[in-house]
Amino acid sequence: MQHVPLAVLLSLVVVSPAYAQVGATTSECVARYGQPTVETCVFRDGPLTLTIQFDTRKVPPKATSIEFRKEGDHRERLGFSDEEIKRLLKVNGGEKVWKETPVFPHHDGQKVVYDARKKWETEDGELLATLGYDYLRITLKTW
Repeated sequence: MQHVPLAVLLSLVVVSPAYAQVGATTSECVARYGQPTVETCVFRDGPLTLTIQFDTRKVPPKATSIEFRKEGDHRERLGFSDEEIKRLLKVNGGEKVWKETPVFPHHDGQKVVYDARKKWETEDGELLATLGYDYLRITLKTW
C-alpha cells in the first residue's frame, strides 16, 4: 500500500512542470519554463487579422509564420478571393515563384477530411502556404 502514494507523488513531480497557467504573467512563465523560442503577436490591418509568429532565437526576432483571417461574424467562414491570395503570396514571396501542391485527405475516425483547401510551395522550397476555410497561412519551410 505504501507504493501507491509514492508512485502518485512521483508522477506529480514529473508532470507538474509541464502545466501552463492561464493568467500567469510573462515573467512568471519565463521563470518557470525559460526564455520562449516563439513569440506570437496579433495585428489588425483593415478587415484582416494577422497572427504572426516570431523566432525569438534570432536577433532581432524574425517572422516565421503569418496567418491572415478576415474579420466577420464568427459563424461565417470568410474566405479569400483568388486575387487576394495572389497578392498575399506575392507580398510575402517577393519574386519567388509559387506552385500549387497536392492536398492530402486523412481520416478523422468518422469521415475523410482535408487539412486544407489548397497548398503552395515556392520553387526554391523556402516558403509554404496553406489556404484553409477561413485563413491563409504562409510559413518558412524550415520552421
